[in-house]
This record gives sequence, C-alpha cells and structure tokens, in this order.
Amino acid sequence: MFSVFRSLRWRLQSWHALILLSVLVGFGSLLHWEMVRAHWDRIDEELLGAARILEGSMLAVPPAILEALAQDVSMSGPRMPRSNPNRPRRPEDRRPEDRNPPPIRSPQILPSRMVPYRNWKFPGADTQDLGDRTEEEWEASIQLPAQLPEQLGRNQGAAYFFIWRNDGSVLRESNSPAQPPTPNDEVFASLLRDRMARQERGPFREVFIRGPRETLICVGRSALREREKIAGMTWMMIASGLSVLGVGLVGGWWLSKRAIEPIQRMSRTAQGINANQLTDRIKLSGFDTELAGLGATLNTMLDRLSQAFEQQRQFTADASHELRTPVSIILTSSELALSKPREPEEYREQLVKCKRAAERMRQLTDSLLTLARLDSTTNLEMTHVDVEALLQDAVSSIQPFADAKSIEIHSQLEHISLQGNETLLRQAIGNLLSNAIKYSRHDGQVFVRLLKSKDYATIEVEDHGIGIPESAIPRLFDRFYRVDESRARTEGGTGLGLSIAERIVHCHHGQILVESVLGGGSTFRIALPLPS
Repeated sequence: MFSVFRSLRWRLQSWHALILLSVLVGFGSLLHWEMVRAHWDRIDEELLGAARILEGSMLAVPPAILEALAQDVSMSGPRMPRSNPNRPRRPEDRRPEDRNPPPIRSPQILPSRMVPYRNWKFPGADTQDLGDRTEEEWEASIQLPAQLPEQLGRNQGAAYFFIWRNDGSVLRESNSPAQPPTPNDEVFASLLRDRMARQERGPFREVFIRGPRETLICVGRSALREREKIAGMTWMMIASGLSVLGVGLVGGWWLSKRAIEPIQRMSRTAQGINANQLTDRIKLSGFDTELAGLGATLNTMLDRLSQAFEQQRQFTADASHELRTPVSIILTSSELALSKPREPEEYREQLVKCKRAAERMRQLTDSLLTLARLDSTTNLEMTHVDVEALLQDAVSSIQPFADAKSIEIHSQLEHISLQGNETLLRQAIGNLLSNAIKYSRHDGQVFVRLLKSKDYATIEVEDHGIGIPESAIPRLFDRFYRVDESRARTEGGTGLGLSIAERIVHCHHGQILVESVLGGGSTFRIALPLPS
C-alpha cells in the first residue's frame, strides 16, 4: 500500500527542503546577527565619540578642537569648517558661554540605586593636577561644546549626556530624559574592567566612561528609529527567505519528479511484460547514466527470461514430440495385434515393437528426470573422486560397443583426484564416449586423455568420425537438438545426452568445449577445477 513515508519522491523532497531550510536559517541568522551588531556598534561608536569629547572638555582641550570633534560625532548634516586650534584666540572670538561660564549646579544625588556607589574609586583614575585652582574653580572652567547635543541627536531623536561626581551628584547634564539614566551593577563591573560600558534602558542606548577626577560620563540617545529599521530589515529577510524557500521547494519537486520519471517508465514497461508478451523493452533515451545502466541491466535480464521461456516452450514441444512417437508405436502395435486372431509369431513381433518403444520412453523419461534434478540442484553432494580410475571404468563399460564396430580406444591418463559427484561425472563421461563410438566409422579410433594443468583437470574424448558442421556447433548442447535427425533416431538417441553432460559439468563449476571438422572427427574437452 502506498505510503508517503515510503515514497522516494517525498523523501527526496523532504531532504531537499530540510537542507534548504537549514541553509536559509543558518545564513539568515548569521546575516541578521551581523546586521544588528553593526547597527549597535555604529551607535555605540557615535556615543563613545561624544563621551570622549566631554572627557576632553574636562581636560581643558582647546574649544576649537572640541567644536570640530563635536561636528564629527554625527556623519549626517554638513560639516562645519574647523578653526585653527593654534591660532591665538581674541576676546571677540570667545563664545558667550566662554566669557560668562555657567554657574555651578548644586549637587544632585543619583537615585537610590546609585547610593551604594557613592564615593567610588576607580583604580588608576586620572586625578588631574588642579594647580592653584580649587575643585569649584575646575568645575566652573569646564567648557562643553555647544553643538554637541544637536549634532548627537540630529535625525536620531532625543540625545542627552550626564556627568557625575564620585559622590553621586550631577556635575553636568543636558536634555535630561523623562527617566534619568541609572548605571547598574554590570555597568560598574565593566568600568572597573574596561573603562567603558554600555547598556540599554527602555528605548535608550547609553554609553558610560570613566572621566577625569573620578567622574562618570554617560551619553545616550533614543534608539527607536534603529529598532524600527532593524525590525523592518528582519521582516524583509524573513520574507526573502520564505520566497527563496518556496522557489526552492517548487524546483526540488520538479527535480524529484524528473529523477523519478525514468523509474516510473521502467515500472510501466515491467507491468506490461508477461509470459505471452516478452518482447517489450525499456527505452533508454533520455535516461541519466546511472538509470541507463539499470535499464540496460533490466533489458538484459528480460532477454535472458525471454530466451529461457522460449527454451522452455521448445523443450515442452520437443518432449511431447519425442514421447508421442513411442506411444503411437505401442498403440498401433497393440491395435494391430488385437484386430483379429493371429499366429504366435505375429503376436511376438508386435510385442517386440512395443518393448522397443517402451524402452525408448523409459530412456527419455530418465533423461528428463535427470535434467530436472540438475536444474533444481544448487549444491551437489561432493566426495573425493579418482578421475583416472573413473575414466578406466568408463572405458571398460563402453568397450563392448566399441568392439561391435571394431573401434580401438586409446587411453592416456594421469593420476588426478578432485572433489565431485562420482555418479554424475560417470554419466557425463559415458555420454561423450557413447557419442564418440556412435558417430565413429567402422575400424576407427577413439582417444581418451586425462591431462593436468595449473588449476584444472582436462578430460578429452577425440574421435575420427563424421564430424559436426560448423553451423551446428552453437546449438549442439541444446535439448533435443540433433545434427542429423534421421540418423539420430536410427541410432536410438534422445537428443539429451550432450545437454545432460553440459549441465553436470556446470554443476561442478567447469566448462565443456567442442572442436570439430566435418568429415574429420570431433574433440570434446571437459575442464574441471582442481581443489585449491
């Protein structure tokens, strides 16, 4: 019964979809992570640059340099021309806030979460020599770039900065958000380790650095626009990935269909082949190399099956024909004997005919049973066989028939032993010797040889008889095949002797070959493997 889980096409499609999905998810996740990291790194670098400008203003960096740095904080917007920091500043060049420094703000204590970090001490902090100035005078001399908040927040939303003293009070602040920043434990741990920390607080992104005189600088701004942009790019990547996945699944389904189609064609062809229709073959045009090889193998198998069926039909027809002749003789002789009262000699003559026909039928049925057993046998019962003694015994058994035709049998035997079935080997050799005697001329000669090569024992039976036509040699071992039909019947042959011999040799994993010259005799060779 059909099952999706057993379908090759669905399994190919599933694996293709799984691999494609894994690649898309992995690559998309990596790309998304890199995109998000690049966005936040750009914001952190911008905020860190602003924090460094604030730090520089606290270290008495010339205002002209601070203004130029403030303009560089944001890459958006036109650049302002930089003034020469080494040019002496005239009183009229000073900004209003430089001529009238802002008053010192009253200390503003951080929220309660900052209370444990009051009077923090950063190791290696820059204490900065104040010279003749007091702490209040130093704080009053701090000049912050006027355009820093505007440059920092240009096209980016609200921006702000905070500077805290080490006692937790606010030294400077700008554009304070609704909820002032509050450094957490991770921020202070990072500051102790790296002098810089970052945190996300709701919609804000903030950067903290350690300022001079153990101060703490925080610069932050809204990151809503970046979050929206990242969300939009995320959805765009998801939509693109789903589109690629859909196209890949459609393409994979088409490819799997194209890959399975030749197999379906093979299946349809195989379904149309039966015992009465063995001529159809798989058309290999358009097949890939692997499937073309499979199709060629199946076609070869169908050729062998067709040949086997044809041989089986021919065998059945030949067997019926061979049996019909003696049966007809028996019936005819019996009817003739019973048609009217006859003399004893006449009855005897008809009984002799019936006996000959019955013997022929027995010989034929014995040969058919032998072939049937050999065809169904996969493992023969093997024993140790002395081939030299076996040939000597076979020659002794056939000698009376040779003497009847004045034929001399010459033997040239070596001592060879091998594993085999002695009864079957005796029958195969006897068939070859019987044919050699049967088709040799009177006063002829038959040679029997047993030779040993490296891996085989070779048995040769040579006669100087009538020979075999070259056109008949390929069919010589076919069942019921006779070179000379009329002469074979007069000699009493069934046409199965050589077929039985060939089958016996093949069951012993050997080979049987024939060489013949018409009018010059024939030589049969049996090559049997020797034990390793």
